[in-house]
Amino acid sequence: MKEDGPPDARDLEIQSLREKVSQLEAARERLDEQNVLYRSTIDAVADGMHTIGPDYRIQLFNSSFARWCEELGLPTDVVGQDLFDVFPFLPDHIREEYREVMENGTILTTEERSIVGGEEIVTETRKIPLVEDGKVERVLTIVHNITEHKHAEEAVRTSEARYRALFESSRDAVVLVDGLSFIDCNDAAVQLYGLATRDELLNRAPSELSPPTQPDGRDSHEAEMALANETMANGAAHFEWRHVRPDGTEFDADVLLSQVDLKGKSILQGVVRDITEQKRAAAALQESEQRFRAIFDYAADGMLLADPETMTFVMGNPKICEMLGYAPDEIETLGVPDVHPPAGDVVDQLVDD
Repeated sequence: MKEDGPPDARDLEIQSLREKVSQLEAARERLDEQNVLYRSTIDAVADGMHTIGPDYRIQLFNSSFARWCEELGLPTDVVGQDLFDVFPFLPDHIREEYREVMENGTILTTEERSIVGGEEIVTETRKIPLVEDGKVERVLTIVHNITEHKHAEEAVRTSEARYRALFESSRDAVVLVDGLSFIDCNDAAVQLYGLATRDELLNRAPSELSPPTQPDGRDSHEAEMALANETMANGAAHFEWRHVRPDGTEFDADVLLSQVDLKGKSILQGVVRDITEQKRAAAALQESEQRFRAIFDYAADGMLLADPETMTFVMGNPKICEMLGYAPDEIETLGVPDVHPPAGDVVDQLVDD
């Protein structure tokens, strides 16, 4: 380095490197802010949420998922692990379901029964494809433990007295429908629909507490008739429904509709859950990932993401692939030592030069 006079080429190169480091740090700060935003959103959801890639390895998960794993006596540090290693009790068809979501981009909701520690666990799992550049890159999975609800549903078929106790104490909204009119509900349903008393709900049709049309364009009245007929024919129906409260507030609900016998008469029982926050969290996660992908893919500088424990690269953006001469899938087979010598070697080289 020259002591007097204009900067030489090495001075300019060092200055350029410093500017690039500053740009990378600024980009990292923006990514950190977005990560905090979506992390706080998904951690607020009571259901367990996680994402997996095409290799079935877990990439992200929320606090509820970690707590659920801990309650089942399973490991909680699962990032990078194969889903089927973490949950060895999962049946084989789950793998096929994930493959279907990956290949076809369809949303898939299933119910699973598993034996964990000698106890039966019933879960409702919703698999949502996360699409980037027209391709499904990962699957967001929302796991809702419905063990209590399923056991309650089975109990009502054997004892009307036990049914009434569970009906009244359920934290989920439970309604009974005869024909197309509500004939009974619990306190949770009164609160869910924004009503003051049960009488405000009785003798009204579900479509009267719904907007004229559902999000998919169906007429609410015609759709409720079709779902009632389907439940009577098949014994059960599971679907999403858009409701509206008296104050005009709309909310999305997950509805499990079942045919039950009450005093020798077949009626419909609905278990209704508000999933507005769950859907908002899923949308926030997808939006955050899309923003991250946009910053990452279109950055003017090369960027790499590495696993801090193994120092292997998780992904690299197009610019770094261009700079290093590797394809994206090749980058993911390399580690930090493969492309970046130790800092001491760089300093020694500069001094020698």
